[in-house]
Amino acid sequence: LYYLLTGQTMYGGQTVMEKLMAHRDAPIPPLPGASAALQAAYKRMVAKKPEDRFATMDEAITALEAGMR
Repeated sequence: LYYLLTGQTMYGGQTVMEKLMAHRDAPIPPLPGASAALQAAYKRMVAKKPEDRFATMDEAITALEAGMR
């Protein structure tokens, strides 16, 4: 979703290990220009802890649809 909306990867790095460590440790970057509802859905989709993510795709779709309004 981040790449789709920004054309950039979420995390940079020169090596695969740097990119992996950024995914694990760096804060989730905000989506530039996105509404608060879309930001919330996106952050939940890419949450570091699995239990903080949507349980089903139906939940994700509902949140994304609300964020796109």
